[in-house]
Amino acid sequence: MTLRYVRRTGWTLIVVGILFMIIGVNTAEAVHIFFGIAGLIINIIGLLVFQFFWKCPYCHRHLLSQGSVEMEFCLFCGNDLEL
Repeated sequence: MTLRYVRRTGWTLIVVGILFMIIGVNTAEAVHIFFGIAGLIINIIGLLVFQFFWKCPYCHRHLLSQGSVEMEFCLFCGNDLEL
């Protein structure tokens, strides 16, 4: 799994989870609970994707999440991350 795919998948899940929670706040009470719980679960899955797969493909050390937008090289081994 490439880092580009991990980043795209993780952020997509987090954004969809937030949208589900926003929809849940603005709906009736029966649907409110469903969308709130579904949004929370989707957010947790998105965070778990980053936790388990956001690592250097060469040295397999976990990358920092802060500053990951401009990250081009691994901070630990110096190899190109191909983002």
